[in-house]
Amino acid sequence: DYPYDAAQYIVWEGNTLYNLCGESCVAYIFGDTVENLLIEWKAKPSSLYNKIIYGGKSATTGIADLTDMVSVYNGNPVPLAPMLYDPISRSVLVSPARTARLLKDYNFIVGCKISGTTGELKASGIPHWIVLEKVAQDGVNRGWVEVWNPYSGRRELYTWREFIFSCYPLYGLLIERTKD
Repeated sequence: DYPYDAAQYIVWEGNTLYNLCGESCVAYIFGDTVENLLIEWKAKPSSLYNKIIYGGKSATTGIADLTDMVSVYNGNPVPLAPMLYDPISRSVLVSPARTARLLKDYNFIVGCKISGTTGELKASGIPHWIVLEKVAQDGVNRGWVEVWNPYSGRRELYTWREFIFSCYPLYGLLIERTKD
């Protein structure tokens, strides 16, 4: 443990794994640990585990990999873009209000860019996965977002503008919330 290590770094099977933001997001949404997810994912027949975790390294993950991880928990993943498609403008429209409405029924894993030094969201930087937790609208296309960032292992608050600049173009996966 080095004081500047990201919270998402873990020692696994004798090796330090660094690219675990996707795994961390999925485990976080399902209230599990990354270690438990990796154990279950590895044991799952025909999973993408060996493609991502190989030779003591961890590869970056995409939507197909996240979807495969979600299947460990029997979750229902849904592509993000079609849910934000607007038939009138015939394009994907992203606004605080539309996003907040989707958060009622779905957990969001969103691709963004972060600083390699601090892990904070920024307009350009290292590709990274985060969990969008809350959206508070303040005007037509302004507001605040709360995200869970696996780099820091905690929730962080950003303006809608900071979030959108970091996540443009919006890319990610929705996971249907279970009804209690």
